[in-house]
Amino acid sequence: MFFIGILGVGQKRKPLGEIGPVVCPGCGKSTRLRVEVEYRYFHLFFIPVFRWNERTLATSPCCPDPVVLDEETGRAVRRGEPVDLENLAAGGPWNADQETEEGCVCQRQPLPDEYRFCPYCGRDLNR
Repeated sequence: MFFIGILGVGQKRKPLGEIGPVVCPGCGKSTRLRVEVEYRYFHLFFIPVFRWNERTLATSPCCPDPVVLDEETGRAVRRGEPVDLENLAAGGPWNADQETEEGCVCQRQPLPDEYRFCPYCGRDLNR
């Protein structure tokens, strides 16, 4: 949060709820996705005046990186409408292609070569 006297700029994440069940594209587990809206705001006397850079995020409990939902899906989630869960990982960090030689996509940390499975999410590393 940035503060100058009576003016300031801040960032906030507001939980919207959960959607699912869905198969996590990162590790293959059945899970529910936590959905949040993230935005920056300008405040006057600690009262938010306006927001910008608003985006909707979906996070799996088993994979730490959130996926930014497209605007249409984000609006549908905020209104409580059903969403197509099959396309959530289309451009997000859960794609299986992101697995690196060093380790698993879930933590993006180097793992020893003798590990057959990721100790964080259980994903088979020898695929």
